[in-house]
Amino acid sequence: MGGISSTRWNFQSTRGRVESCLTIGAPRGVVQDASGAWFWQRYGWRVSYNLVADDNPCLHLQFNHGLEVKQAIKLDRTPLNYGGVRWWFICPECSRRVAHLHLPSRAFYFRCRHCYRLTYESAQTSRSRSASFFRLVANNLQGNSREARLWVRAHYDGVVHEVKRPKLEARERRIGLRRVIVRIAQKKGFSV
Repeated sequence: MGGISSTRWNFQSTRGRVESCLTIGAPRGVVQDASGAWFWQRYGWRVSYNLVADDNPCLHLQFNHGLEVKQAIKLDRTPLNYGGVRWWFICPECSRRVAHLHLPSRAFYFRCRHCYRLTYESAQTSRSRSASFFRLVANNLQGNSREARLWVRAHYDGVVHEVKRPKLEARERRIGLRRVIVRIAQKKGFSV
């Protein structure tokens, strides 16, 4: 418990987060041949795709984020009780049937969250002091804690891909992280 891959906050590095990755979802409804591009404005990244709908449907991706990548992702389907089908990706690495594939900033290929050992932000912060701070901010904004995190990042940190603990001086460590964050927010003009 508390090893290198732990999700504990006590000065241990946390696992990567799904929210900080490029994510693609499996198609819905009737699948037919299609092509186009996805563009993630936040990162300035473009991924071209070509969906081939035959007996063995496949999604072909092509992008360049430091390395020219061409990737083929198989699709699988399951029948629904109320009619129709649900489409799934088959992870190219572990062959799991998943609804979403992710591309972290440190990687070159889309894989499932299990292959990249990704977790959800809510799993890492739900019991921490920072979570209570963001719940307080969310109440002031009349939104949820995810929107509060994005708002605080956008207004105070610029573009940040991960929530990072501020470096604290010895005096600040004694008074606590929450008070430091509240003080910083108040200096920036945010009423807490």
